[in-house]
Amino acid sequence: MFTVHLPPRHFGLMFVFALAITCGASAQAEEKLGLLLIGHGSRQVAWNQSFLEFGKRVGELAEKEGQFTAVRTVFMEFASPAISDGIRELEQKGCTAIVAVPAFVMVGHHTLFDIPAALGIFYSKHAVAHLAEHGGSFGVPRVPILYTAALDEGDLLEQYALWELQQISQDAENEAIVFLVHGDAEQKPLVERRLRALMNWCCAKSGITFADYATIGVGQGFEHHGLPVLLHAAERKRRVLVIGLYVALSAERIFQRASSSSPRVAQELKDRDIVFSKGSLIDFPGTAHSLLETAHTAAKLRSN
Repeated sequence: MFTVHLPPRHFGLMFVFALAITCGASAQAEEKLGLLLIGHGSRQVAWNQSFLEFGKRVGELAEKEGQFTAVRTVFMEFASPAISDGIRELEQKGCTAIVAVPAFVMVGHHTLFDIPAALGIFYSKHAVAHLAEHGGSFGVPRVPILYTAALDEGDLLEQYALWELQQISQDAENEAIVFLVHGDAEQKPLVERRLRALMNWCCAKSGITFADYATIGVGQGFEHHGLPVLLHAAERKRRVLVIGLYVALSAERIFQRASSSSPRVAQELKDRDIVFSKGSLIDFPGTAHSLLETAHTAAKLRSN
């Protein structure tokens, strides 16, 4: 402990310094954090509704933990509430800072450019034009926003894939795994590296020795890109387990869509033992907890 002796003319300065410290500590203690959960959005009402229900579960968990003053679930495009709506509502709730979490499976153009533009923390003419074309808008936040990584950071995808495998695997030695993913041509090296890590991990944990993946968008590329991968896997192993890496779409649902639009898909796979998983990431119990853990870790940066 030490004592600083100041002449009388410095008393005023010392008072201002002490007041600044007190006000800073008070502002930090009174900070109210908002959580913004961001989904892609769809022209299909059912998809949007399922994501809103997932957001409700996240909000209920967040309320129990008490770190966030308010939680809002929003969409990047095609649906409402929009990202700008969520920011405005959190500000109206008194939030002095926002943690924004993109519920997107992997890094891609949307997470790198479009969402940051909608949040008002990044500008590019292309991103703003894309948002306007699909019903979004450039954000103008009045409070700081901390933007986190997508869902592929950490081990959530591994835990989800293992959860799906445990429900459909019967004979690991004679089975293959095929992952269906959206894919992003612009970020192909990053996506491929992440998928290789996922496939290696799943094979090591399950005892399955063959794994592959197909990039098919949200199903529109199933016939031309997914079908050849599935047929190749079926040549290598007697039974093929298909897992969809999607927020709210299952591999089974994607296959049903593809089969209804192209009779060739069902015909090609008719006599093969191919099992499509029935779940999506929002069905996996660990997803909400993982998302909140990311948000909490990010929020700690505000208090350091």
